[in-house]
Amino acid sequence: MKRLTVHILSFMCALGLLAATEAQDQTSSAPEQGDTQPMADVSAAETNEAATVEQAAPMVPDAIPEQQAPQPPTPVEAPVPPPAKAAANTNPDELRLNFRSAPIELVLNYLSDAAGFIIQLNTPVKGKVDVWSNQPVTREEAVELLNSVLNKNGYAAIRNGRMLTIMSKDDAIHGDIPVKISSRPGSIPKNDEIVTEIIPIRFVEAEQLVKDLSPMTSAHATIIANEAGNSIVVTDTQANIRHPRGNHRRH
Repeated sequence: MKRLTVHILSFMCALGLLAATEAQDQTSSAPEQGDTQPMADVSAAETNEAATVEQAAPMVPDAIPEQQAPQPPTPVEAPVPPPAKAAANTNPDELRLNFRSAPIELVLNYLSDAAGFIIQLNTPVKGKVDVWSNQPVTREEAVELLNSVLNKNGYAAIRNGRMLTIMSKDDAIHGDIPVKISSRPGSIPKNDEIVTEIIPIRFVEAEQLVKDLSPMTSAHATIIANEAGNSIVVTDTQANIRHPRGNHRRH
């Protein structure tokens, strides 16, 4: 009986120690739970603060796409006035020629603009022109100079009023050219205008005169005898008719 009592007391003591140990364990684990709670509270506070800041931040509009962005107004260019035309030549008989190694077409354009000539090309023209004058020249002098230039390049200018027809010398000889009558060959102008000149003769037969003059005429010239009118008909430049490699005035 006594032993049983001792055993019961021992068991009761053991239960007491076990209960004390459990209480101590619960007491030691309480701070850990306390530490965790504040951290949770801090996290919640930070989340609430971030939400508050996000709500307080001003709303920024989305960037306008580049293709929809307003473009600055395109500057309107002021219309450029056309260049003023050169003053018209008030005196077509005062022409100034200043051409050095210039194309023939440039000279023709100048005569059309400055002198009012109508240029008609019956053949393409090639070649350079070297002609100038420090003093103004008349339209007649300008045409003479033009014929001189054209003659060197195998062309001729046939004038009919304001019309200047440019053609080869071969075509000009047989073309519609001026016909003149001159009883004194010495009065024929010395220029390169192609004409048909009728020259009356007195002291020699026309047929014989043609035979005498034919070797002296230029390659492009024609010369025929008009026995009925006792005259010769020569088609060539006036300078050649006046003095074809010699002088036929002695006839």
